[in-house]
Amino acid sequence: MSMLDEIRQKLDKEMGQLEHELTRDLPERIRKAVELGDLKENSEYKAALERQQFVQVRMSHLAQRQSELSQIDLENLPPDRVGFGSKVSVEDLDLKEVFDFTIAGGTTFFSEGDGVGIYTGESFDKKVFFAAAGINASF
Repeated sequence: MSMLDEIRQKLDKEMGQLEHELTRDLPERIRKAVELGDLKENSEYKAALERQQFVQVRMSHLAQRQSELSQIDLENLPPDRVGFGSKVSVEDLDLKEVFDFTIAGGTTFFSEGDGVGIYTGESFDKKVFFAAAGINASF
């Protein structure tokens, strides 16, 4: 399974959980809170509404991420450049240690050994990449 498929699977799983919470759990919590009476003083009602808003925003964000992922064509990624899905090793010359990274997308982080791989947008930002691993690098 490709990293892209793994990301899609994680997004789909979270979307399913949030959809269940939004359509089943939260309406039940809101209904029970309404039964308690005065909504102005009802902390359960307020908490349920706040959670409902959060879930809606999170689902919107995940839908956006799914849309972005659907536009990635792994077949057209240049093999001679570091980009989405690339596995790279970086050697810290001072510490004589090698850090392994997988470049992921946007806010997606993956751990490979002791390192963390990130991708910060259309162009690869080396300083952010190395800073994420705690490596002081100059370019």
